[in-house]
Amino acid sequence: MTPTPSFIAILDFSTAATDRPVAIAQLERKQPAVGSMPGCLALRIFPNHDSDTGITVLHEWADQASFDQYLASDAFARSGEILRPLMAGTPSSRRFRVELVETVTQIAMDVGYSSLSAFQAAFRDLIGQTPSEYRTTFAASHRP
Repeated sequence: MTPTPSFIAILDFSTAATDRPVAIAQLERKQPAVGSMPGCLALRIFPNHDSDTGITVLHEWADQASFDQYLASDAFARSGEILRPLMAGTPSSRRFRVELVETVTQIAMDVGYSSLSAFQAAFRDLIGQTPSEYRTTFAASHRP
């Protein structure tokens, strides 16, 4: 059974359309190394379907300390050396603790959304389920 993540980081950035395949390839190359790091539960890469320039990276970690070790790693530094020059503008990074006792509204506000409906739409676009559907599916698959 996969452990429940207690820390999630979401990175959004854009590239030139011609650079997006290079950026995605770099992220995919680092997936096995990052995935084998202590505390890493998942690293997912999502090309933005609304444009040919956007990329979202979703990290799920057992705890913030494990994520902080990743940020201090050579793998993170090397990847950044390749990705930063490809970025068209400032990336957006959102990081938050996951507590299943929080309401969806609390989580939406914690990660910077001003409305629940905007968060639900973004979550559904990214994950393919509403937050409530995801929570129900996740909780059912992680019962002892």
